[in-house]
Amino acid sequence: MLDTSVTDFIKHAIESDYCIYTIANEYYIPGSEPYQKYDFDHCIMIYGYDSVQKKFHSINFNDNWEYSDFDISFEQFEKAIHHVGTKLSYAKQIRMFKPDLNVQFNFNLNFVIDMLQDYLNSCNRSDRFSVYATDSRLIFGIQVYDEFFRYVEKLLNRKVESDIRPFHIIWEHKKVMLERIAFIKGQMNLTASQLTEIQIIEEAYKLVEEVANTIRIKMLKYLLTNRDSYLQGMLDEIKDLKNKEIPLIEKLIEFLEKSNTEMKSGIV
Repeated sequence: MLDTSVTDFIKHAIESDYCIYTIANEYYIPGSEPYQKYDFDHCIMIYGYDSVQKKFHSINFNDNWEYSDFDISFEQFEKAIHHVGTKLSYAKQIRMFKPDLNVQFNFNLNFVIDMLQDYLNSCNRSDRFSVYATDSRLIFGIQVYDEFFRYVEKLLNRKVESDIRPFHIIWEHKKVMLERIAFIKGQMNLTASQLTEIQIIEEAYKLVEEVANTIRIKMLKYLLTNRDSYLQGMLDEIKDLKNKEIPLIEKLIEFLEKSNTEMKSGIV
């Protein structure tokens, strides 16, 4: 019998402009890779519903390991959350998120420059959040590439389990960096020559994003075929990714510092 209390709770939350984040067993979720194959507890987001078809609108990884939208019936969703095998307390939680559209953030160019320098120098700035516990094993900034390289080497030597997530994260970081450059262009009152300069950096950074995506795709192919040649190809590409990004971040910092100085002195 369908336990409508969970369904009604989520419908009410969505009607109040919340999104739902929880853990579900993907064995019961059509369109996911584990569907009716094996139990696999994983996070899922619900952002809408269709009361006529009795389906939730969700976003998650599909059977091609692509992050995409798909529908899940109310009944299938409840089976998925009631059959979660993970015993940790967070797995039983239903979290609600709502954007605060009234909040405004002021663009702080000095902060952007500081953060880029921290990234370039692999600085550990966790002391800024000292209220939270930190792990001494954490790696920061550009230094991540060295650990990323070692991880692929360990995969080749069968010393670690395969995990697609680091490859997604590296690629998504490059996508976000491109969006940040575009955002900066929109926030700064740039001259024609300055606009040309940052567009050159932006175009070059697109190549960085492409290399990161190539590495990610090769990892997906490795997961499907178990062919070491894909891993071996990644090693050179990870080095290439690092070597391409470092001078671009340096150029971006130099550009922002120079532009900031000119704006303060009234040259622009």
